Amino acid sequence: MTTKELVTTLVTESGLSKSEVTALLTATVDTMTNAFLEGKGVHIQNFGDWEVKKKNERVSVHPRTKVRTLTPPKMQLMFKQNPTLKEELKNV
Repeated sequence: MTTKELVTTLVTESGLSKSEVTALLTATVDTMTNAFLEGKGVHIQNFGDWEVKKKNERVSVHPRTKVRTLTPPKMQLMFKQNPTLKEELKNV
């Protein structure tokens, strides 16, 4: 689903105007992005959790050339779905 499709669906479901839904969606994404940049997680009930985790540096080996390189540490965004949602997706 694209952003445009999501906005259209939310307009239909909520009865709000397209501009209101777009503003609300933009504010939601901006708020979540700011939380992630601060290292905080986001929990949405009955949907799941987003969490920022630090991946440590590691040594990786190229499979063909066997050259070893150091992969630098990085921050990664992880998502864990709600168990109820997980069960619903299994039954689809």
